[in-house]
Amino acid sequence: MSDSTKTPRVFISYSWTSGDHVSRVAELGTRLMDDGVDVVLDQWSLEDGQDVTAFMESMVSDPTIDRILVIADMSYAEKADGRSGGVGTETQIISPGIYADIKQTKVLPLIFERDANDAVCVPTFLKGRKYIDFSDPDSEEASYDRLLRNLHQAPELTKPKLGKKPAHLAKPSTVTSRSSTVAKRIRTIVESGRGNLSFAINDFAEAMEDTLEDLRILYDREQDDIWCKTIEENIRQSLPLRDSFVEVCSTILAANNEQNAVETISDLLQQLLRYKHPKRDTGGGIFEISQDNYRFICYELFLYAVAVSIRFKAYAVAEQLMSASYLEPRDFDGDYSHNSSARAFNEHAKSINEMCAVEGNTRRTSKTGDWIKERATLRGLGFRMLCQADAVLAIHPKVYGWWPRSMILSFRESPFDLFVKAETPEGFRSLGILLGLSKPQQLVELLHSKEVQQTFGSGHHFRFGSGLAQLNAKTLSEIYGR
Repeated sequence: MSDSTKTPRVFISYSWTSGDHVSRVAELGTRLMDDGVDVVLDQWSLEDGQDVTAFMESMVSDPTIDRILVIADMSYAEKADGRSGGVGTETQIISPGIYADIKQTKVLPLIFERDANDAVCVPTFLKGRKYIDFSDPDSEEASYDRLLRNLHQAPELTKPKLGKKPAHLAKPSTVTSRSSTVAKRIRTIVESGRGNLSFAINDFAEAMEDTLEDLRILYDREQDDIWCKTIEENIRQSLPLRDSFVEVCSTILAANNEQNAVETISDLLQQLLRYKHPKRDTGGGIFEISQDNYRFICYELFLYAVAVSIRFKAYAVAEQLMSASYLEPRDFDGDYSHNSSARAFNEHAKSINEMCAVEGNTRRTSKTGDWIKERATLRGLGFRMLCQADAVLAIHPKVYGWWPRSMILSFRESPFDLFVKAETPEGFRSLGILLGLSKPQQLVELLHSKEVQQTFGSGHHFRFGSGLAQLNAKTLSEIYGR
């Protein structure tokens, strides 16, 4: 590991091209000294009577010299290639050592001049080496900063910490889906303005159905002991579908066409609902838990649809998705039986939240929430963002009965961002649009309603009033009155 606290020591090799050039080299050396770099330069390090060749040889081979800064101008390049003068002698010493330097970092060319064709003036033995360009006065400060960072081993951009392989890649997936490919095609069409967006969205809807069919599983009592592993693996395989769905939502929302966004996202969500019911030709109607993987997917995708809309500040889109009526099918193959609220996407998955929730002598509060948290890996859509969307859905006046399966795992007492912003009339507007409310006082009334108090009040689900605290209920009540 390199020691970034050690004082770097450098030797500057250059040609005495002209008085101005020599002065410029001295100015660079002086500035480096001022900035904590120990500079060996003949102008102050070589004493009268000292052997020049021996001096150069000692500097190049000196193990305390961290870098050899080669000030490359036309004169240096010509003398180095021709092995003439002091530079030529020095080059004969440096050149053989270039490739012996394993790290390939000891000799650092600094380009001080370009030729008539705007090509850098650099000796042949240094061509192909990465250099720092000082030939343009307009960028000289940036070049100096780059040199200084190099010498002090303080790069502006460091290599990121190596993370873990994503969980969904841990095992080979049996689901082959073209949804990711189509999602990228939709993004290209929107960004370029070329192509048929409607056709691409229809293709994505078909790709979603293909993937959902591939995810179909059937519960068998004889395999009861492995069902939890089976459904967990199945849900893991659905992760690419979720990610491509989020990408499509993000792309459509970025286009700033509110009506198109609502129609596109709600249509994609609508087709999920029939998968909560068994398919006749599979014989899966005996056990309802065979569809629990689809119940999880319904909840997750709707949660993300709202969270993505909030992230894009498309509050009106989110509100319309939450307040819309969705056609609830009678069964997978049958007709739609009735209209339902967004609550249809949040059904209790018995096997996930009961059978699979038992871990030793304890029982998880929400296994669905656990898996949502584990999978919350998308940038800008962390678990906290999903919990906020869950909370908004749970208190929305038109989504009666939405149980916050993810937020229930959030025990923070600090309120969500939207509820903090609502402390001012201007900041309230965002939350007001989301909830279909026109006045802050209506929000306070909503937070004090029986349903919200029962869901988020102190109890065995939300500890020490953390539910209402995250909704900023107390502060909002104090500001707007109750």
